[in-house]
Amino acid sequence: MGNGALPNGPSYRAHPRLYRNGHATAVARCPFIGAKRKSRGSAATSEFDPSRTFGRSDRADCSHSPSRLEVLDFDMDEAFSIGGPMRRRDFMTLAGGAVAALPLAALAQKAGRTYRLGCLSPHPRDIPFNVRFFDKLRRAGFIEDQNLTIDYRAFAPHIDLISQHAAELVIAQPDVIYAAGNEAVAAVQQATKSIPIVGITGDMVGEGLVKSFARPNGNITGISIFAPELDGMRQDILIEAVPGIRRMAALADTSLTTEAKARALQEAARARNVELSIYRVARAEEIAATIDKAQASGATALNVLGSGMLDGNAPLIMERVAALRLPTIYQWAYWAEKGGFIGYGPSSDDLADLTARFAASLLRGTMPADLPVEQPTKFELAINLNTAKAMGVTVPSALLLRADKLIE
Repeated sequence: MGNGALPNGPSYRAHPRLYRNGHATAVARCPFIGAKRKSRGSAATSEFDPSRTFGRSDRADCSHSPSRLEVLDFDMDEAFSIGGPMRRRDFMTLAGGAVAALPLAALAQKAGRTYRLGCLSPHPRDIPFNVRFFDKLRRAGFIEDQNLTIDYRAFAPHIDLISQHAAELVIAQPDVIYAAGNEAVAAVQQATKSIPIVGITGDMVGEGLVKSFARPNGNITGISIFAPELDGMRQDILIEAVPGIRRMAALADTSLTTEAKARALQEAARARNVELSIYRVARAEEIAATIDKAQASGATALNVLGSGMLDGNAPLIMERVAALRLPTIYQWAYWAEKGGFIGYGPSSDDLADLTARFAASLLRGTMPADLPVEQPTKFELAINLNTAKAMGVTVPSALLLRADKLIE
């Protein structure tokens, strides 16, 4: 993430608005020997709301016998084969030691077997995230058209078909299903209680998809990306990026944005003397007209809230806001690189790598309940200066200095 590395932790910079300035105490149970241990570590907190502590994943931290430690110290490049050297600390962060404590034989592919991976995502298959994800699987030994078949479905253009897509994936009986976005994970979980699922959602525990980060206790595990907190952070970044803003809008997914969340965003905006209006959409066909309505009502900036459906339709959103010259912030830095005004969120490269590690472990037979849910540790802020200029916005230099990427 650049500079600002912290002792025994991931690298942060000031602008991601995630600090390690508090402490969290967690009690976790080792999934292998049942021992409980209390651990105390730094907790990520929000610069915008220092009282809001994100906490750390409830990772199992337990003492092992010498024989167990021997298993934990095996060579990761040989046993896990995820392309490129991986630090032991990074791997322990992945799954609280759950994968590492498996016998080596359990981590090997079966010779002559063809594995099947189902995918339900809001995006087309060829986006950079997927390219990296499938490449990491290849480096792990799962090679498409050799020992791996991939059944890929994109749901964002037709959100009403998501349950059908999920059912079709389940009928095909894959070994593992990868689901991106709250809608996809919920749809796949409804369709199967047995096929292992690796998912990426905003808040797995808060959405009731898993019982806890440490012990998912079901057929799903994966990555929880702080979506509710990040929506508020993006709102503050956008207010800072557009000097003199007095009215702004948030584009929200009807199925995900609760009244309580909407009120919290509006109160936070009001505290900065900005009036926020929430505009909800349920499907892609409603997006353009809703953006027009927001702009006609006086909004001079737009925050696209976290949603698989909205994110999958980001190109449509970018086209419309460009025509209206409406500065807009998106949930991934990638969209600023593709022509959007600003993007802020978890590093998509890191998420692709982590998702591949989860998928590879599940394909090799690890149970989802033995892989604790993880959270991102690296965040990226990207600002497109060409888009800013086209929209007549002069971004303050203080914000430019905090950006990871400036697109010129």
